[in-house]
Amino acid sequence: MKKCKIKTRPEKPQKPELSNEMKILLKEAYTLFSYNLEGKLSVCTCPVCITEENVERLITVPIREISRELLYEYLEAVNYDEIGYEIKHFLPRILELCANYEYIRLDTSLNLDKCHFERKIWKEEELEFMKKFSIQFVIDVLNTDHEIKIVENISNYILMFDLAGMKTDHLLNMDIWTEKSNRINALKHLEELMYYYTSDYTYFKHSFSENPEFNNQINEWIGSRELSETFLPIIEEYYFNNPNMDYEEQWRMEQLYNVLERNLEDDETSRN
Repeated sequence: MKKCKIKTRPEKPQKPELSNEMKILLKEAYTLFSYNLEGKLSVCTCPVCITEENVERLITVPIREISRELLYEYLEAVNYDEIGYEIKHFLPRILELCANYEYIRLDTSLNLDKCHFERKIWKEEELEFMKKFSIQFVIDVLNTDHEIKIVENISNYILMFDLAGMKTDHLLNMDIWTEKSNRINALKHLEELMYYYTSDYTYFKHSFSENPEFNNQINEWIGSRELSETFLPIIEEYYFNNPNMDYEEQWRMEQLYNVLERNLEDDETSRN
């Protein structure tokens, strides 16, 4: 039977508090990305995309006060921004809503896809800031109670940065996953990633991931010796501290353990 993860959106979802580190970064974002729209926007103004009235609101409403709904409309309607001033103007609010796990696109992985960080329009300090933001974002996700359903699997957020045109190898650093994050929450994100977002626990698959370089990067990471050596003892610890796991959770953890153990054995064989 095909595995299928169904996203649910409760009416009043519980939300985690912003970390102090994230609050500092968001404050920096509003200073760093202070670009003037000069009274115009490059958007499709057909009735299907966005109304003239909402275009006017986007231009005149202070950036911190732009609603989630209005920003959703903008990101759906925005044309290719040649200079980049428009997306830079809205970026602090976009990042703030992302950090608060608000829905601003059809899928979370698309939240930043209109930024195109691979283009030459971005200054070095702006790209460096985004790297810092991405690291803190992933740390915050991995430190959040896994039972808070509004927080999606970590793979969606790492893909979000890839689709934004950013490099993502730094987000797979084991220091982020174990030293700076809650090890058990990180384990649960990994287990969910392997169960729902891979084929046979080997090949990453996601509806919105069409970048072969990114997919191969995830494939190499989940099959790496470092990942296995890091998480095998964490699974053992989790087993020891949770003897009353329900059947499904126990079975899935055993599956993950067996896969990581096999990957480690395969690596040993290839070295000899």
